[in-house]
Amino acid sequence: MKTQYRNLLAVMIFLFGLALFPQRAGAAPDGTKVMKITAKSGDYTAEAAVYASEDSYWGYGYDFELDNEALDLLVKKKNAAVSVSVEVLNPEIIVADSLVYEKGIKFSDSSYSYQYLNFQYNWEGEVRSAGVSYQIIAHMLNLSVDNLYLTVNSKGFHPGSSAYMPIQANLSYEAWNMWGSLKFRIRILNSKGKYVYQKTYDANNGGYVRLRWNGKASKKNEAGVKSGAYVPDGKYKVEAYYYYKKSDGEKFAKNVKPASVKKSFKVSSKTPAGTKGMAKAKELPIYTGDNTIDYIADCMIKEAGIKSSTSADQKVKKIYHYMTTHFKHIHYDSTEKRKVYYNTTKLASKIKKYGKSSLSSYKKQKVLYSYDVGYSLEQHMKTRSGVCNDHADIFALLCKHVGVDAGICSGYYLNRNGTRAGHAWNYAVVNGVTWYYDVDVEIQNYGKGQGDYYWYKKTRKEANKTHEFHSIV
Repeated sequence: MKTQYRNLLAVMIFLFGLALFPQRAGAAPDGTKVMKITAKSGDYTAEAAVYASEDSYWGYGYDFELDNEALDLLVKKKNAAVSVSVEVLNPEIIVADSLVYEKGIKFSDSSYSYQYLNFQYNWEGEVRSAGVSYQIIAHMLNLSVDNLYLTVNSKGFHPGSSAYMPIQANLSYEAWNMWGSLKFRIRILNSKGKYVYQKTYDANNGGYVRLRWNGKASKKNEAGVKSGAYVPDGKYKVEAYYYYKKSDGEKFAKNVKPASVKKSFKVSSKTPAGTKGMAKAKELPIYTGDNTIDYIADCMIKEAGIKSSTSADQKVKKIYHYMTTHFKHIHYDSTEKRKVYYNTTKLASKIKKYGKSSLSSYKKQKVLYSYDVGYSLEQHMKTRSGVCNDHADIFALLCKHVGVDAGICSGYYLNRNGTRAGHAWNYAVVNGVTWYYDVDVEIQNYGKGQGDYYWYKKTRKEANKTHEFHSIV
């Protein structure tokens, strides 16, 4: 066929297509009010506007999102069938003047689901189908401060350069509003209810919060204490609470009750200062909240011979010795076979039972959950193998399980030949004093003539000789 005939045929097919299928209007800008809906269920009627969502074509249809007012009205009927009629306010969007769907639409009974109607219609504007879509992003529910714990001497807290008071809290909620900002705040209030110190956290991820308060007042505090100065003796309260920040100020979303918890303590110059005062402050055990990992951790603690009556110093020493003699330094890409010491499949029933017991302790505020589970940590614990960061994670985890404050240091190990290598090690606070431990170096050199306490319980000055500190968490 000659080229001109082929071109003519293509033009005829295009014109014929236009006659059968007229062009459709383009998408309205996001937020354009296009419809008014009337929803009925029995004697209940709700009216609300519907807005177009830009580029939300679906077949020959559109997704029309309900605003929050419509959502609030419609979910009052929970899962009742709702018939919907629509008055078209923007004729450029749809050819027809109205759309009616009488078969009934089921709305969720969950008040935190963001629900929107979607209509699918033909070229003549007749509704072919309609439905409801859900996204669990609209409201916050069940905000709670599950635990608030102060690690403080029974006689009070004596602020000073070498002292701090750990404040720990567990947070939870079921959902949040993606259009707002969920914040969590810890405040120290004096006897008149005026705050002398406050710190705010982004709480959109919930979980675990730990603050080490050194007894100093924060900037522009309500009590009028000079910023950076130690607060005076007296009775105080720690308040932990959520707040929801919107563009029009700090307030919670509709139908959401703020969650707040307070705990009392006293600041006293008569309490032993510094580490002596901290030494008698009891730490609460911190679990990860992962039943399998916590179960294995407790197994290791029992294997290490640690009892509740064991002193904090001996607890750390036994954990250090246990890891030195039971763990192997194996790189990720190593072909060396890893033995599995804890078969979690066979232990499933015991882990389940353990989980119930752990949750009960959590609810009774006997333990805290950190929700801090490192990548592939379970596998390294099951096989008692890994590299420096894995061993540092496990050492800190085991210490926290027995109520000893511990964390991870990262930076470089300084080799004798002048080179340095990226490395991770630990600190632990024993009787108010911070000591440093490098269990991975010990694991690598165990049995090579240096003993199994070569890098055990070092001061910062001693640690600096072989370790270059970059961060401590």
